[in-house]
Amino acid sequence: MREATAARNLDWVNAEIEFLHNVPSLISESNWLRHEYFLVGERSMYLEWAARANIPLQQTLMKNRYVPIWEELEKIFKSRGTP
Repeated sequence: MREATAARNLDWVNAEIEFLHNVPSLISESNWLRHEYFLVGERSMYLEWAARANIPLQQTLMKNRYVPIWEELEKIFKSRGTP
């Protein structure tokens, strides 16, 4: 959000807020359905926005910050047999 704010791109700021707003509650969440929704639903919406926005800095930050976390979550879900 700092980078989006520094870029004065309110669309980007709003996309980050929408994507990240549930993350604090997921940290200690044991309900895997919530994690699945984050990985499948919220990530999909964020990726759709990112593709439309086509902001090079955002793309780089997403690859460096979010993609590794998404990959770890995918590994966990695959080991559990979900999504």
